[in-house]
Parts: sequence; C-alpha cells; structure tokens
Amino acid sequence: MGNFNIKQILFFPVRESESRKNFLIGTLVYFAGFIIPILPMILVMGYIARIMRQVINGEEPHMPAWDDWGKLAMDGLRLFGVNLIYMLSSQIVMFGGMSAYFVGFFLLIPVMEAAERTPEVAAAVPAIMFALMGVMFLAMFLGYLLMFLGAVPLPVALARVVELEKFSAAFKLGEISKLVWRNKAGYFMAWVILAGLFAIFYFFGMMFYMTLILMWVFFILAIPFGFYLMVISAALFGQAYRESLTMDAKDKEPLDG
Repeated sequence: MGNFNIKQILFFPVRESESRKNFLIGTLVYFAGFIIPILPMILVMGYIARIMRQVINGEEPHMPAWDDWGKLAMDGLRLFGVNLIYMLSSQIVMFGGMSAYFVGFFLLIPVMEAAERTPEVAAAVPAIMFALMGVMFLAMFLGYLLMFLGAVPLPVALARVVELEKFSAAFKLGEISKLVWRNKAGYFMAWVILAGLFAIFYFFGMMFYMTLILMWVFFILAIPFGFYLMVISAALFGQAYRESLTMDAKDKEPLDG
C-alpha cells in the first residue's frame, strides 16, 4: 500500500519549536555516539523505538521528550541487539575477506623477496596476488548479498520488537516474512523515500565537499542528517508495519455466511 503522508513524515521532526528542541537533543546524543562507544547509540535507538511505537499505535508521528532514560535504554538495547544479529553474518564475511587479503599480502612479502632470486617463485607471485584479490572481492560480494538479505526483513523485525517489547519477536521468521509479503509495496516505497533523501543529501553535500574550502559544511550537516534519517525511517517503517498488521487482520476475518 504505502499510503504515506510524505509532507507530514518529512517535516514532523522540525515542525514545532518543541520538536526542534527534541531534534537538537537527539542530534547531540547521536554526535556523542562518535565519541563515546555504544551507549549514546543505544539511547538514540530507544528514541527511534518510541517514534515507531507512536505510528504503530495509530498516532501521528511527533518528537517526544527525552525522558524516561531507563525505558529508552531498554528499548534501544533490544533494537541494537537485533540490528547486530541481523547484520552480523555480512560483517563477518566482509571482515574475514579483508583480513585474508591483508594477511595474505603481509605473508607474501618474503615470497616476493625470494622471487628476486628464484624465477619459479616470481612466476607464481601474480597468481597469488590475483587469488588474494579474488578472495576479497568474493567476500565483499557475499557480504553485501547477506547485508541485503538481512536488511529486507529487518524493519519488520524491529517493528515487532517495538510492538511486543520482546527481543525474541525479531526472530519469528515465518511471521516476519508473511508481514513483509503482505505489504511489500509499502516497505519498498519506504526504502525508495529513504534512498531518495540520502541521494539528495549526498548530491548537495558533494557540492560543498568538492569546494575544499566549504568541505567542513558537509561533515557538520552529516550529523543532524544521520539522526533525521533514523527518525524518518522509524515513521515510514512504523506505518508500513501498521498497514501489514491491518492487511493481515482483514485476511483472517471470517467470511459472512
């Protein structure tokens, strides 16, 4: 379905003075995540869960106050853990491929030294280098494939955790895949909107970046934009998930007569 009120979703984070204040606080907490490991990002994800819960419950999205920090931390810890597990396999594959590449080249140094004295060894060096590059590119390909396969059900998994407040709800893959399929157009539209926002920011950001003198503007704007994108994604996927639940409930209604 994907019946998004685009204007409302795009502007609710800065629509009112109170919203702008809470957006600024969120931006500062998000920025702190680049200095202090893990904890600030857990709080940000807890705030994202709060926004997603609003939309799932049928409320208009708005920027709530930064309060009840214990609840924020608990919600954020759940979402942080789900993200980590869903993306873990792709990260392991890519990290493993890159590690094999660099370790292989490090071990190749004495071989290259021996190649200066032995023609047979010298002939093998290019093949070894191509093999190492092949391992790295294969690992990157598989890693991105696994990342894509994890990213497709991830928004529904996060929404289920937000709705039910149970970490285990993220791993009911049968129910998750069913909800994804129920409203595949809605989730696709949500991804398209997010990709469009990112593309617009990247285009204009590169204009600043390529001037060299104003390149610092790009890095400054990247902080609030990163938080903004998380807030918008919570509203988009929260609505898509709510539509999935509605469609699923209608399918389960008994026929009259």
